[in-house]
Amino acid sequence: MLREKMFVEYPIATSLEQAVQWMKAGNQCWQEISDDWPECGGFDEVSDLYENFPDGIDETDNVHLVTKVSEEAPPFKVGDWVVALEELIYCCGQSVNDKIDRLTVNKVDGIRIDEDGGQRLFFADHADRYGPWDADHFVFNVCSD
Repeated sequence: MLREKMFVEYPIATSLEQAVQWMKAGNQCWQEISDDWPECGGFDEVSDLYENFPDGIDETDNVHLVTKVSEEAPPFKVGDWVVALEELIYCCGQSVNDKIDRLTVNKVDGIRIDEDGGQRLFFADHADRYGPWDADHFVFNVCSD
């Protein structure tokens, strides 16, 4: 079962020229804003890029190159690094490891498939007794830490 891909999983622009060409080709650019992540904004026109980035764009600006047509992403696999979209608390937990903080990067250590085809994830940094965690609460990590 494929999952919906979120804009934060798209690659980050390395230059203003790259972002401009991307938008001229009919695609979109979305920027992460830490206060609102992952609910961040896009740019309507190429002129918006020039206005917002008069000195250029680099990886630290977190401008994602998003395809115009929505696309489905493959399921997560063991070894992937994923980011939590929100704080997740394990229902029966009793220690500090019973939760995953928002924006925490986790390495997928195991996967269980539900009856409906959805993924439930186990993580290397969390004991199996604290999982599995619903994959819908995570996105693929495209940024280095």
